[in-house]
Amino acid sequence: YLSKHHARISIDRKGRCWIEDLGSLNGTAMSHDGGRTYQRIPKSARQRLTDGDVVALVYKPGKGPYMTIAFKGG
Repeated sequence: YLSKHHARISIDRKGRCWIEDLGSLNGTAMSHDGGRTYQRIPKSARQRLTDGDVVALVYKPGKGPYMTIAFKGG
């Protein structure tokens, strides 16, 4: 189950994009190498998104990503 309270994507005043895990039960992770490896995003922490990053909105260590989206910066 994924809700609107899972994660937030925002843009700051400088035009940089960020993703923040909002304390989800399913976990959020991101990959800077096209989905080969993932780094879990700590709850209530935000990470900067760059072009080509892959975000796993459902992620469990040992099992890996379940639902992913690719970020394309413009």
